[in-house]
Amino acid sequence: MEPTANCLVTALFYASELPGTPLQTKNAIRSVAFVLQDLEIEATSEKVERQLEMQHDKLSNTVKSAMEEVKTSLESNVADMRKLIDEATVKSAQSAQPTAPTYRDVLAQNKAPAADARLLAREGIRRRQILFDININSGELCTMDDSAIFKSFNEAITKIDDTKSKERQLR
Repeated sequence: MEPTANCLVTALFYASELPGTPLQTKNAIRSVAFVLQDLEIEATSEKVERQLEMQHDKLSNTVKSAMEEVKTSLESNVADMRKLIDEATVKSAQSAQPTAPTYRDVLAQNKAPAADARLLAREGIRRRQILFDININSGELCTMDDSAIFKSFNEAITKIDDTKSKERQLR
């Protein structure tokens, strides 16, 4: 059995209890035993503290190296993802270009690409609408009914437009 501080403390306490030992000697032996016991506790706590520090350092280094590996892995994955996203963006932009109307095409259609249907209908009516201003002093037009006015308007349009298109006549 290896002598340790704990064994020495136990032996000192037993020695202080031997019969015939004077009281002062008992107290001195017990005081030394208590001091040894405190030193053993301090030594043990220091030893445990050193071991904990060493384990903490090892763990810290392990975590650091693991974090570095994760960081490099993430950086390479992010770079790959950016490359794929850039390629997909370029392909998408290239495929979307032919389908998008040009400014010239929109102007040629003569309407806004996202116009309201009611607005388009109102504009169509206005395009076909003709304002017929009758001079009050003209007795002939003031006395005509609607069908006679339509007939005279259609005759005037026919004289002006030689295409004889039905769209240009009043109905």
